[in-house]
Amino acid sequence: MSTIHRECKVFDPVNITTSAVAPKFIIDTWHSQGLMQSSLFRQLSGVSPSGVTRVMLSSGMYVERPLVKVGIQIGNIRALPVEFALVDDGAAPLLFGSIFLEKLFDMQAKGIGGYDADNDITAVTIEPPEKYDPDSLGIRLVPEGKSVDAIQLEKFLRSVRTIHNVGVIACERLHQHNDWQGDNARRKVGAVANTITSDCNLYDQNTLHISWIENGSVWLSLKSGSKAAFSWLSQLFEKTTDARLRKTIAEAASAEEDALIKQLTRDEIANAKKWEQRRIATKHIKDTRKDWQQTVLGEIDFRAKLIERIEDPEIRAEAERQIDQALKDLVSSNFMPVIENIPKIEPSERDVLLMKKQDKDNLPPDKRMD
Repeated sequence: MSTIHRECKVFDPVNITTSAVAPKFIIDTWHSQGLMQSSLFRQLSGVSPSGVTRVMLSSGMYVERPLVKVGIQIGNIRALPVEFALVDDGAAPLLFGSIFLEKLFDMQAKGIGGYDADNDITAVTIEPPEKYDPDSLGIRLVPEGKSVDAIQLEKFLRSVRTIHNVGVIACERLHQHNDWQGDNARRKVGAVANTITSDCNLYDQNTLHISWIENGSVWLSLKSGSKAAFSWLSQLFEKTTDARLRKTIAEAASAEEDALIKQLTRDEIANAKKWEQRRIATKHIKDTRKDWQQTVLGEIDFRAKLIERIEDPEIRAEAERQIDQALKDLVSSNFMPVIENIPKIEPSERDVLLMKKQDKDNLPPDKRMD
């Protein structure tokens, strides 16, 4: 048995910003499965045990303990999901057994999102820390085909940058002043368009930057100094993922099935986001992208947010035109985005996007049902 005095981050595979840190851990191959102190697990708010497992005792007897599945980050080694039996006490918050060591020797260069979702495996990868920078938004783009189309990538990046830059104009009140000279409307609209499409009048710290990119599936790490505008992007991907989850649960045929889907959804996300990855196979990616398209266009109310943030009608109209086109281009690109890292943005710096109300009062008269 060896005690390793290195920090180990344990995180919720579903809400990946929920995490706890163990200052040390034990490696003991006498145990096959890992052990975790209940006090550490309780720091992962919202995570529930996924079943029970047996913990063997030296006498040959065993006890049954709750089983949990979590993500693990030790330096640049990342594993997802890892199973642990919960125990009340021990010499360290975590113990890794022989199963985890075997997974380390099977470590792959392939990213988590690239694994075959039909295989119930733990993905252990070498992940440079830059990919999980707490100030960055990490998105894995899974292409529809086996290669990445440069035009489609340009379309996706241009759309993301447009949404970010509209957010800067809205949140930082750029161009929203009353001292325009001459043809105010034309000059204002031109200045707004140039900021959105060409980053004109933006300081370097308020432009969108790519801090990491890799191939295979395309991983993008995006950063920005404008936290409020950047929160628009993070919410765009967070909320659409949550909406697909809500849709899956809402379509349950019964209360029993509803409860089962909720548990399966958490387990499958823990298994390298299997709930998405299974449908990202070639025969299903079009259906998955269609669901995502409907969510982006139908769930998030960008127009309400722009009305709230931009009083000038000419500036607002141009911002609405640009963001409407960006959203159409975003969902028409042949990528399925999978969110992998969420930036830590304090509530005071976050500009919360509104969700469209789906009740009957907001439907057109011909679509309402009594």
